[in-house]
Amino acid sequence: MKRIVLASGGLDSSTLLAILPKEDTVALFFNYGQRCANQERKALHGITEKLGIPLVERDITDVFRSSKSDIILQKAIKNNEKQHEIESRNFVFVALATSIATQLFPNETVKVMLGLIKIGFPYPDCSAEFVEKCRELSNLCTGGKVTIEAPFADIGKDEVLMRLKDSKILPKETWSCYYGENEPCGSCPACIDRKILGV
Repeated sequence: MKRIVLASGGLDSSTLLAILPKEDTVALFFNYGQRCANQERKALHGITEKLGIPLVERDITDVFRSSKSDIILQKAIKNNEKQHEIESRNFVFVALATSIATQLFPNETVKVMLGLIKIGFPYPDCSAEFVEKCRELSNLCTGGKVTIEAPFADIGKDEVLMRLKDSKILPKETWSCYYGENEPCGSCPACIDRKILGV
């Protein structure tokens, strides 16, 4: 059984990488045009190197070229109206990861794993229903060779952080900020979450 973890260098996916068996696990990073791509990539390179996990990267910037999300747009949005949600991002990621799984491991069964957590705001593509529907589609499209899992879907970020603390990875080695360049911005939702957690 192979595992492909959708990884961004953030707390949740890094924790998932840290607690999984290292054998047969691969991290998959997508550059989809996010403003923090370089910071995410740098963090993820350090984490995968430390854990001894292979890293596969794919550039899919063209997929989101018409996105209205301020996580992708390089210019400030007028009237300070910020749209953090990226149009069906996780659905795109899961579909691509399913295809990549069958390309990399054509003769293996594969788990595509997401670091989705339980959150207060109900993003449609971060829900248990979303994961289940994706699992049904991946099973249909691959004849059961690829399945979708989100082990943290029923827990919050505080519990995820507790699991990370039992690993070799330090929270400061991860990157979660949507906008920061050399340093986190301190004001985006991801930065606020980290402030609440004290990391």
